[in-house]
Amino acid sequence: MNGYENEVVRELRRDPRQRLSGIASKLGMSRQTAMRALKRAEAKMLKYTTLPDFKALGFEVHALMLFHPKSRRLLSFLKKSRNTNSLAVSSGRFAVMATAIFRNMGAYYEFEEQAARLCSSKRTHFIVEEVKQEDAGC
Repeated sequence: MNGYENEVVRELRRDPRQRLSGIASKLGMSRQTAMRALKRAEAKMLKYTTLPDFKALGFEVHALMLFHPKSRRLLSFLKKSRNTNSLAVSSGRFAVMATAIFRNMGAYYEFEEQAARLCSSKRTHFIVEEVKQEDAGC
């Protein structure tokens, strides 16, 4: 992305609800320049999203889970699960990483039992505090 595109995206990441005219004014460019930059950037972006406060939404358990899968069935299970927040394939012994949210420990144990059948080993780390989430410092 070029400089204009990066600046417009950075502003949208700070506050995705702001008007394009406000972004253009803040960045010292015309609305048309901001619009062209946004259109070019949108072609390279995956999607617009939100960063929820899971605890405020009633999810008491937030976990980072590492898996050594037996087969691709684990990925299928994790993709379909409503508890899975993010999912990645990585290198190393634990080739699948997921963050997942649960209303309570009972829901976590139910999920963990199903996932355990699809992997040869796993590790779970409970997230007690998110120190930094995605920000606009791109």
